[in-house]
Amino acid sequence: MFILISIFIFIFLIIWSIKEYKKYGISLTFMTIIWSIVIYVLAPLALVTSYYEVASPRFLRNYYDIESIFPLFVIIIFFISMFFGSIFFDKVDFKFKLEASHNLIRKTAIFLFTIGFGSLLFFIYTYGGLDYVLSNMSQIRSGTDDNKNYLAAFVSSFSKYMNLSFFIMLSFWMINKKISNFDYFLFFIFALLTLFSIYLSAGREAGIAFLISILVIYLAVYKKIPALTVAIFSIFSFMYILFGKTFLFALNNENFDKDDFIDNNFLSTISNSYNIIVSEFSHQYLSLVNFMQYDYSFRFFGDYAYWLFKPFKLLGFNIPDSISYYNTFIVHGVWDSEIPPGGIAYGYIQFGILGVIIHGFILGCFFKFFDVVFDPKNQKNPILLGFYAVLVTSFTYMLSNSDPALFLQNRIPNIIFLLALLFVFNTKLVRK
Repeated sequence: MFILISIFIFIFLIIWSIKEYKKYGISLTFMTIIWSIVIYVLAPLALVTSYYEVASPRFLRNYYDIESIFPLFVIIIFFISMFFGSIFFDKVDFKFKLEASHNLIRKTAIFLFTIGFGSLLFFIYTYGGLDYVLSNMSQIRSGTDDNKNYLAAFVSSFSKYMNLSFFIMLSFWMINKKISNFDYFLFFIFALLTLFSIYLSAGREAGIAFLISILVIYLAVYKKIPALTVAIFSIFSFMYILFGKTFLFALNNENFDKDDFIDNNFLSTISNSYNIIVSEFSHQYLSLVNFMQYDYSFRFFGDYAYWLFKPFKLLGFNIPDSISYYNTFIVHGVWDSEIPPGGIAYGYIQFGILGVIIHGFILGCFFKFFDVVFDPKNQKNPILLGFYAVLVTSFTYMLSNSDPALFLQNRIPNIIFLLALLFVFNTKLVRK
């Protein structure tokens, strides 16, 4: 029964994804559905067949009835609610329109790149120089480095503007077909230093997101993606997910034994690749199962508002921490934000099935709003298209982790630029 229900969810999501792809291409809603398949179909199936190879280590201390079908019915209710939320906003007949000259587009890209590159330099300087950063990338990324610096971490978040500047210039090139030699030079510099910043991030997610954003722009402009490109992208992504950490480690470790790795780890990693990949996404389903199987208190929709009052903590007010802290505590007994709940557990922790229905509908509206107003398949403005390509890979967080407080905290650069579009660039909302 578990497998049959999972197959039903899979078919529903596949049909929905095809519908989204035909209308909007690789959209925010489309990518959300793809991640949903991984998180709420493939991961649960893998947990049933290979629990101890797939489950996040933090969940191994408790017993879970993994084959219970009740969490699957909650998943069905969530995606039906999200589907109706998506349909509700799909009827909106407005989109963003921005009139921008080639000179304004170029200046915008240069300005963003300057901010992003300056943020990256500040980050490197604060951590003691490039050699130190290269030698301790993994520790800095995980927050375990001895020189942990919150100001540097905040400032470095604006280095994402380097990515945005690259995507704006890429959109500019693809839309206009021919650009000046100076624009080619800018594009080359932006590409080179953006790839360097992704390398310094020491994470596989940034690299995969970069490639997906390129596909978003390519499909929006050319209306189709060659099969060979998709095949190459899929193979590269597969290998990067499996061996990205090893590759980054090897580049910064002169003692890395390539032959030993190939002889003893390469084939075993490939043979166990499915479990390795889905294990990265097991905590969302297990968070739902954990909360449903034990007697915990609901959050009563407080997490929709707690983030608004976070600044008052500086004044001494006792403001509740985000839902990730609560979820980590009930799973692992530690008050930390290590285990975000994922979209479905988030809704259930608020107020059971009612919370799931409400949160699913809200997320459906949230994702579709950006697809509708940016209208990627008909978008001819490089600034809007480049920014949308960033949102497609960034805003799926609200499904995969679904912690509004952490979402806003980690996406301040995106939110600032969105506000700049509305109030500085004077982007208008017009009828389609």
